[in-house]
This record gives sequence, structure tokens and C-alpha cells, in this order.
Amino acid sequence: MTTTKSILVAMAGCVCLSSTGLPLNAAQIDRTTNQTLKVNTQPQLIAQGNSCINFASVTPAFTATTGSRAVNVRSGPSLSASIVRTLAPNQIFRFDGWAHGDTVMDAGFNPPRPDARWYKLAGENQWVASAVVIGNAPNSTPTCTPSGGGYFNNLASWSDTQWENAINSASALNSVNNNPNSDIGRIYRDLSNDLFGRYFPITGAYVSDDYFRATGGRVGFHGAIDIGTPVGTEVKSMVDGTVVIAQRNPNGSSNQDGILTIRAANGSNYIYMHLSEIRVTQNQQVRKGTVVGKTGAMGGGNPNGFAPHLHYEVARPDFPWGALQRPAAQTKDQFRQRTFNPLKNYWELRRR
Repeated sequence: MTTTKSILVAMAGCVCLSSTGLPLNAAQIDRTTNQTLKVNTQPQLIAQGNSCINFASVTPAFTATTGSRAVNVRSGPSLSASIVRTLAPNQIFRFDGWAHGDTVMDAGFNPPRPDARWYKLAGENQWVASAVVIGNAPNSTPTCTPSGGGYFNNLASWSDTQWENAINSASALNSVNNNPNSDIGRIYRDLSNDLFGRYFPITGAYVSDDYFRATGGRVGFHGAIDIGTPVGTEVKSMVDGTVVIAQRNPNGSSNQDGILTIRAANGSNYIYMHLSEIRVTQNQQVRKGTVVGKTGAMGGGNPNGFAPHLHYEVARPDFPWGALQRPAAQTKDQFRQRTFNPLKNYWELRRR
């Protein structure tokens, strides 16, 4: 919670800014109960132009105080990050850094104010929303505008090679998972939130030598990303579109290995594989955010020995079955010619 009037709030008919692209009334936390509230706040225009901060180290550490209830501590600066512990009420705690993350409405103000700051506990990679404690990180601003005023506009100059290198190896995936405040880490977190309503780690690389070696080359270089999920996790459609494939057990495979393809208006095919349940039917029209199925157990016990996961692929118009549509892609270039980089595609969707 900020203790100074450092932002201007004007009522408007909706220009809603947040570091994650969420509307500012998406989440509000009551500092006294540490609970997310369902509220119908009026849209607010935040009159400021500060750039978003991925991480700012603070030396010496600064302090903030919890209120009358315990405060959740999360594994990253996001409401979807896992809760790792709680901080006791009415105590002072030390923090050695801060970042902009998910925007939370600070109910300590009337009307509540948006606060996208998250504080890093000293010596730990653990985070607390600024909105649920009392205290300010030095030189911090409660809200921000992504670079260039758009969704990660600073990445507009990236080449396809740079996008591919961000998710094409085991080390790249570790970087995404271990650096949730990096640009790529935040874009992936948003992708996971749109698919599942929460964060799950990325576990399978795109057009990857590492993937080829791990599978003995049986399925080539992989035209998708894999996302590790518990069996039965609900999956949402990434786009408005038409169901063109909905098969529970294609080619007599496991009932845990269903495939679903949703074709967007521009012809791109959004493919979800390893599903235990499919809730839509062929030719059905679906809207973005609709729950379309559940993830399955394919992974454990399969020939590749992978843990359960969702295979998320974005294929070009002629390939509703994706990169492995017969005759299957063999070379890296063939995988690229049949698919879009899933992370870059998501970034492009958010910028439309």
C-alpha cells in the first residue's frame, strides 16, 4: 500500500492499464483478510507513464508491515503463482527488491487504487503483493505502462531466431521457469494463465535438438511446447474459432491422448493434445476462454517417459493435425514451415 498520493486517478469510460494487460478491476485484495474480492469497481484511467520494472534490487533492504491478518507469500509476482507460506500479522519484514507484476486493487484506499508492485523478501525468491502490506519500495511507482505503450512492444524488433531460441532447449525452458520477471517469463506466465487460469511450468521445447534427443527422434523436433499439468486440469480455448478436430483416441491410442483443434478466423489451427476429456464437438463454434477439455495422463508410461502434460501447438492453415500431419515433418525447416512459434503467436494475439 502506498502511503503518499503518488498517482492521479480520474474516472473515465474505460482505459484500463496494467503490467499484465489485465483490466484493473480483475483482482482486488482486502488487506485485512488477504482475500481476493469480487468487486465491480468503476474503470479508472491511471495518469502516469512510468515504464514497467522487471526487477529492481534495493540496498540496504527496505521494510514493510503486515496488517491484522496473515499475508500470503508467493513463488512469483503473480496471483497465479503458488503460495509458499504466510507472513504473520502485525509484523515488520525486510525486502531486498521489487518488480511490477499482476495488478492488485489496494483496498486500503477509498476508492481502491491499483498497485502492480510486488516485493521480494530479503534473501529469498519469494514475493508479497505491495497492496497487502504497508510500506513503499524506494523509487517505486504503483503502476506502469509496458515499454512503448503496448504489450511488450520492446520485443517488436526480435527476429524469428530470437523468439525460437527463447524456448528451443532445456536451458531456455529453465530460464523461462526460473525468471518469471523476464519479458519472456511474463509472456509465458500470461499464456499459461489464459490456457488454464493459473501458472504451470513449460516442460517441452519448440523445434528442439534436446527434444529430438530425448525422444530418440521418434517424433522429430517438436512443433509445439509442452506444459506440465496435473491430470484433469481444465483447458481453455485461446481464440474464438471453429472446432475442426475433436477425437478422444485417434488411431486407437490411449483415452488419455485426445486431440482437439480449433481454427481461428485467420485460418491458424490451435491444437491441444493429450486430453482425457473433450467438451466440444466438431464444427462447434467456441469463444476464447471457453473450457474445451481436460488434460490427460499421457506422458507417464508412454514411450518417451514424459510426465503428464498438455501439448500446445499453433499450426498453419493447411495443417489441422499439426507438424506431424502425414507425411510428417522431418527437418527443422519443415517443422517451422508447418507451425508458428507458440510464444510469439501468443504475444501477437495480445497485441491485436
